[in-house]
Amino acid sequence: MENDKNVYERLWKLWTMICKMVIDGVRDPEKVADALQAIVDQTKVYLRRLYETEVIKIGDMVFRVYEMIEDGSFADIYKSVGELLDDLCFESREQIDEFCRVHRDKLRTDGYATFFLFKVDGNFFVASVHVDDDGRLHVFVYEFSFDYVWLAEFGLRFVIPQQ
Repeated sequence: MENDKNVYERLWKLWTMICKMVIDGVRDPEKVADALQAIVDQTKVYLRRLYETEVIKIGDMVFRVYEMIEDGSFADIYKSVGELLDDLCFESREQIDEFCRVHRDKLRTDGYATFFLFKVDGNFFVASVHVDDDGRLHVFVYEFSFDYVWLAEFGLRFVIPQQ
């Protein structure tokens, strides 16, 4: 249902972009192709929701846990879920800590990552939480702009507040 909403929104954007190009008299095939490719790139689905029947809460906030199904960078993945990064952020480090304590069973295991987007002083970061074979948590922090392409084959997870 959630991914359907994103697809419909993107199809609407595509339609409005085509109408605008017609009204503006854009006839350059390269400009038309570039505009269409930009919309197609946005329709790529990077994440699949896990635990669809469960409500995962911390305080008043509801969170969703996703698993990667397509390789991508942080920018690709998060922008495929929502337009505004602020809406996809955890409110505080303490909130991420609490999620890891209360919903530890939702974290990816075997040393692989579960990612949490957060913001400090206007800058976006991603916390990468790993649970090792002994059950210990390890946390690494990346700048959101880190352009590494994460591989879906490892079933990496992303925890995102419900919009």
